[in-house]
Formats: sequence, C-alpha cells, structure tokens
Amino acid sequence: MNMGLELSSATVLLEPAGALLALLCVWLAARGSLWNWPVAILSTLIYALLFYQIRLYSDAALQIVFLISQVYGWWNWKYTSRNSSTMVPEHLKSFYTVLLCVLSVFVGAGWYLALRKIKPDAAYPAWDTALAVSSLLATWLQARKYIQNWYVWIVTDLLYVPLYLLLGYQVTAILYFIFALLACYGLYHWRTLSLPKTK
Repeated sequence: MNMGLELSSATVLLEPAGALLALLCVWLAARGSLWNWPVAILSTLIYALLFYQIRLYSDAALQIVFLISQVYGWWNWKYTSRNSSTMVPEHLKSFYTVLLCVLSVFVGAGWYLALRKIKPDAAYPAWDTALAVSSLLATWLQARKYIQNWYVWIVTDLLYVPLYLLLGYQVTAILYFIFALLACYGLYHWRTLSLPKTK
C-alpha cells in the first residue's frame, strides 16, 4: 500500500546499516565486550531516524527509551568492571526475577490500553506491546549484567519472528531468528564467564 512516502536513497540505506550494527552489537554483547554499547547506541539512533522518516512515531519514541538504557548500560559496565580484565555476569535472585516479571505485566497492560486508545488501528497491539516491554526488560537486565537477560532475549526474538512474517517482513524475521541464535550463544558464553575460575 502506497502511503505517499518518497524515501531518499540515504533513507533506504538506513535499514541495512542499522541491521548490520544490531547484529554486531548482539555479537559483542554475547562476548561480554563493552563495545556492544556504543555500537548499540549507533544502531538505535539509525533506527530512530528511519522510523521517524517513515512515520512510525511510536517506534521512533521507543528507540529513545532504548537509547537511555544503552547509555546507562555502557556506564554501568565500564565502571563496575574497571577492576577486572573481563566482564563477569551476575545472577538475579529468584524473588527479584518474579517481581520484575509481575511489574512487566502491569507495565505491558497499561501500555496496551494506552496504545488501543491512542492508536486503535495498531497491528497486533497485544503482541507488539508484550514484545516491546520484554525488549525493555531484557535491555535493563543486560545493562545490569544479569545473565537472565539472554533468556528474555531468546523468547522475545523468537516471538518477533512470526510477527514480522505476518506483517510481510521476511528479511526482518530472518534477522530476529539470527538474533535468537546469537542470544543462545550469549547465554552459553555468559554462563561460562560466570563459572568460578580453577587454578
């Protein structure tokens, strides 16, 4: 369907540039590299610009939330790992894990009701809202270096695949499947990093 948007050649290049940077970011995060954060920030800025230019204003605004989380993650990793040669993941206690899940449900419900009111023509609003909230949760867990972030990312990325297929974005669906595979690798590698070192 033609929405009357005439995209410049520069705008057309934004999606592949943002996607490649996003892949690099996830790979670096899986390796426990501090550099994942500046790469993530650059990818987020590109997607914010892209979404704004194609009039997906809600998605553009969501990138700003991601940007704030990523700046915090960069700062937290830099200063909490300053006495170590490598990033050491932490395990979130079960009580706080459950508490965060319950809080996410309430935030998601509020977000969903607001979205239905503001944008009644939204596509798959419940699905979209749940994945947006879980993405924010995973980003915060990653910023805090909690190993549980990878479990959330795996589920989130896998659930994004059928959503994008239904919307007709096959390339993006493949991209999120690759994200899920990288998240599995990230989980494995972070679990290795969290094991006590033997002399």
